[in-house]
Amino acid sequence: MTGISIDLERYRHPLVRDLAWLLNAPALIKTRYRGRPTAYELGLSEPTAWLDTLESDPLMIEDTLSNSLNRRLGHYHEQLWHVLLSQAPGSTLLTHNLAVYDGKRTLGELDILYREGKDALPTHLEVAIKFYLGLPHGPGPATAQSRWIGAGGIDSLALKHVHLLDHQLPMLRHDYLQPALSDYIAGDRNGDEKSDRPDLPHQRLALLGVLFYPWSSPPSNPSADIAAPQGATAHHLRGDWLPWHAWPAYRSHKRIRRAVRMNKPHWLALPRRENLIDVGAFEDELKAHFAAADFPVQIAIEDEHQRMARAMIVADRWPSVVPLPPRRRPRRRSLHDD
Repeated sequence: MTGISIDLERYRHPLVRDLAWLLNAPALIKTRYRGRPTAYELGLSEPTAWLDTLESDPLMIEDTLSNSLNRRLGHYHEQLWHVLLSQAPGSTLLTHNLAVYDGKRTLGELDILYREGKDALPTHLEVAIKFYLGLPHGPGPATAQSRWIGAGGIDSLALKHVHLLDHQLPMLRHDYLQPALSDYIAGDRNGDEKSDRPDLPHQRLALLGVLFYPWSSPPSNPSADIAAPQGATAHHLRGDWLPWHAWPAYRSHKRIRRAVRMNKPHWLALPRRENLIDVGAFEDELKAHFAAADFPVQIAIEDEHQRMARAMIVADRWPSVVPLPPRRRPRRRSLHDD
C-alpha cells in the first residue's frame, strides 16, 4: 500500500485526479525491487494540500501534459510521473529516457532518474501502467502470469515481468552507462570529486494498473474468478471483464444504474459520479460501438447502492490471439524472496 489514502472525489480536474490516483495506486505484483515511491518519501506528508494547489491553478500541469493527451497511455503515465517527481517537495527529477548505447547500438532506455531529498545517489525508477485480463484456461497453471493478457492480445503480465526484471532494470549495470550516470552523482562520500565509476543508483519499480477477472452469468457459473497471478499484491486493483453478449446479464446481476465509458488516456482514476449517465443511454453507446468495432472498452459502473467499480467489455470472439509465455523465466531470485 502507499500509506496515504486520498479522496479522489475532492478533485474535478481530470489531470489532478489522475495524479491523485498515481499517489494512491498499489503495485500489481511484488518483486525483489523496492516499489514505487510513496507520497511521504516524496515529501508529501499532506498530499491533499499539494493537489489542492494544482486544482486551484492547473495551468502548469495542463501545459506539461497537453502533448500527452493524444498519445499512448504509457507515455501519458510517464509524463504524470515526471510532473510528480519534479514538483513534489522531497524529490528532484534529474532526467528521463536516458539512452544506453553499445557503440552505435541502442540497448534501451532508463525510464527515470530522480533524487530523494539530499541523497548523494539518485534513484533509477522504472514505471509501467498495465491493464490485464485473466484467462480462465491456459497457457500455464492456474496462477501463471501468462494467463493475464493485455486487451490487444499482444502483451502479458509474464512477458512484462520478464522484460522488466531481465532487461530494463539490469541495464543499470552496463559499463556503457557509467559515463552518463556520473553526470547525476552528487559526489563521492569522501570528497567533492566524482569517482571514476560512481556507485550505482538505487532502483525502484512502479508497475501499476488493474487486473480484470472474468465474469460469467450466474447461476450457470456462479464463481468465474480465476486465481490471482503469481506474485500479485494483496491490494492490487481489480475489475471484471466480460464479452459483449453477457452485458445484459451483467447489468442485471450487478444492478447497474449508471455507467460511462473511460477514454484513453484517462484510464487511471475513475470518473466523477456526475459524469455517469443512465444505463439505458449508455447501453445504446455500447451497441453502436460493438456494431462498428471489436476493440475492448473500459467502463465505470455505479450500482443501486451508489458503489462504483470498473469493468472491461470485449468483443464476443475475444481474444483472437494469446501471447506465448516468455522463452525463459527471470534468472534471479523469485518473486517471494522479499
